[in-house]
Amino acid sequence: MTTKIVRTGLTTFEWDAERLANFSNLADNRVRGKVMFQAVKVGSSAAGMLASKLVRQRFMKVKSGEVKKNIRVNNWRGQKEAPYSTVTVDMSARWPMKLFQSGKFNPARPPMKGARFRMIKGKGRFTIPGAFIATINGRDGAWKRKGKDRFPVRHLYTKAPMRYLARKENADRILNVGYEKMSKEFDRYSKYVLSGGRGGVR
Repeated sequence: MTTKIVRTGLTTFEWDAERLANFSNLADNRVRGKVMFQAVKVGSSAAGMLASKLVRQRFMKVKSGEVKKNIRVNNWRGQKEAPYSTVTVDMSARWPMKLFQSGKFNPARPPMKGARFRMIKGKGRFTIPGAFIATINGRDGAWKRKGKDRFPVRHLYTKAPMRYLARKENADRILNVGYEKMSKEFDRYSKYVLSGGRGGVR
């Protein structure tokens, strides 16, 4: 099951006279596309790294690889007459609760004791009654039974990281970093190509 992706921010690449001239002077649409792709790749990478850093600074035990699975920072579009580009921040609406498991789960404990979690750094642990850690149908996670019977069960998720990154101050910071890096890379790379450098453009 694929979790829902939420778009939390959008920044538009500004085209001043010099950038528009550089874009127009590039050999053809194929070269223009590669220059734009390079610029957005650099901007997206910087934005994604900051988003990952913000999550790992606030939340417990979240590894960089897990953050990358749940955050996407990319996208670019261009038109011949009115070129423009965008960097967006997309992320999973729900993150697996098992990411925040605290301590080793003891399956011998009574079910109502539940599993313990610690989510935000500097704050204490909490217990979700009836929750347990297991691998079900090949999926490793935190689960809870829907009734008194053993099955069915539901996979436990949290929206906390998404809500945190969606805060205006965090979303703006991520997008501003992406925009700044994208702008600088476009200026650098387009001038390099126009001066005769190939820089990987074929």
